[in-house]
Amino acid sequence: MKKILNNSATIPFIFLLIFISMEFLGGLYVSFLSFRHVAVVCMFLYVIRHFKSLIVVMKRESLFSFYILFSYYLYVSLLGVFNGLYYDNFGVTLILARFLPFTICFLFMTIVYAHRRDSIDMCTNILYLVLIVDSIITIMQGLNIDIGWQIRALLSSDNTAWELMENRDDSVGCSIVSGLFVYSVENGYFLASYGCIVFLFLHKQRKSYILFILGALLTFMALFFTQQRMAMYVYIASCVILSFYLDRKLSILFFTFYFVINFVGNDIAFDVGRLENYYDNNRVMMLGNFFSFFPEHLFLGDRTIYVATYGITPHSFFLESFLLGGIFGMLMMIAFFVYIVCLVFVKGRSCTNAFVIYAVSVISFIMVSMTHSSGFHTGFTIIIPLYVFMLLTSSAKKHVNCITNDQNSLSY
Repeated sequence: MKKILNNSATIPFIFLLIFISMEFLGGLYVSFLSFRHVAVVCMFLYVIRHFKSLIVVMKRESLFSFYILFSYYLYVSLLGVFNGLYYDNFGVTLILARFLPFTICFLFMTIVYAHRRDSIDMCTNILYLVLIVDSIITIMQGLNIDIGWQIRALLSSDNTAWELMENRDDSVGCSIVSGLFVYSVENGYFLASYGCIVFLFLHKQRKSYILFILGALLTFMALFFTQQRMAMYVYIASCVILSFYLDRKLSILFFTFYFVINFVGNDIAFDVGRLENYYDNNRVMMLGNFFSFFPEHLFLGDRTIYVATYGITPHSFFLESFLLGGIFGMLMMIAFFVYIVCLVFVKGRSCTNAFVIYAVSVISFIMVSMTHSSGFHTGFTIIIPLYVFMLLTSSAKKHVNCITNDQNSLSY
């Protein structure tokens, strides 16, 4: 194992195996264990085996935002013991399915990539390929091509909820195109956040411009077919911000693209489905329900009672945090968000472009969470690679020689 992890060429393959097991194969079971369970167990054993190395890395890196998250998870888990989060005993579903995998996966990746920073570029190349594959499959599903749906059917043994949403003859406006994921919402999260990594190819070589254009175009097309409004709006905003930061001429391109979709498309009666519905009565109703609920549950929240009362959560990053952890849980999520934003403004002036791109991708994930029930607050593992890369690149200049200097301190 020591030789394998010291070889930067093999780390990306380990990373790809774990990422696929956690995200795309998580719904497939072998006996009573899914591939996600196996991946979490393997990472947990590795973290326990190299606990001393973990302590060294955690002390060295800028990981304050993770400490906030860890404190939040611990606090909410303790509350789960008393109020039965997610309708089970002691909140086991929430802890085992979300918080524990997120924490273990973060610790595992942090140990590996803090030691081998030179492998991060290779891993992002792999993520780019995964993004392309997911985008193509999403587009195939949106165009009602059978192979796209057949791939979707292979990725989950439980198709009940998906089949209720399916309307392959009219996918536009139905929000059912899920790509490699089980649900279109998860696909929207992935495309909006991972779509930002196409900007890593912007200024490398002339040939890399083709990868940039291809990745951005396929991501936009895939997001259109997912019909995830917030994911599309956030990705457009992210592209404008990154293009303005990296190449201001490109920002004009994305503004033009947005103008064509919203105005010219309407003039030629081009159907953009749900994407043109900026106002949602259901979201307004969710907010009203929350503000009627929270005064009586100010300190502890109670997601179980809320769902039993209203049938659906408020679908907001901070409001969902309140339901899971009361006012203290929401304040911790606010502190986490503020720290991430401050880190971007402080480090973005002196760090590499890669850090800015990873940071925007993480913030994009958070912004999509503003209108959905999942996110950092529920331990949604999909963002972990970009989150770890952002934190490591934020301290990259300070530890340029970390690979050689830490050979003795990191005992693999």
